Amino acid sequence: MEELVIPPAVFEGENSKEFIRFWIVDGRQHISLNIGAMENEYEVNQWGMMLADLSTHIIRGLQQDGSVDNEAVLRAKIERAYLDRLEDLEVDHTGSLLGTRQ
Repeated sequence: MEELVIPPAVFEGENSKEFIRFWIVDGRQHISLNIGAMENEYEVNQWGMMLADLSTHIIRGLQQDGSVDNEAVLRAKIERAYLDRLEDLEVDHTGSLLGTRQ
């Protein structure tokens, strides 16, 4: 198991919440989501903003890791893969929420 490092600010802040864990185990996805943790009617918009921010962090990480593509090309590739995945009717997204809603 290769768990990622938790950012130090998580321990320094007074109010820290984890929102997502995403694992691939033997080729299958396993995901934990903290649905309801945002505690307001704009939660779906906030999840969308997190996805957008996550893609920006991924682009910066890929560039730091030596990607030869520029930011615009990487963003376009991520957007295309995202839309292709949403439109793929063969993908199995079965599962259930574990625990209770916040």
